[in-house]
Amino acid sequence: FEAIRGSSVRSDIAIDDIILEGGPCPETEIGATVGSSNEIE
Repeated sequence: FEAIRGSSVRSDIAIDDIILEGGPCPETEIGATVGSSNEIE
């Protein structure tokens, strides 16, 4: 999906291009970086 956030931490978001598919989710390797909830990139 694609998400677009406004200019401040209190802004709304818009999510586009969502696809729902039947069946189990594929196995994926997670490579996320953990940060605080107030951290914005």
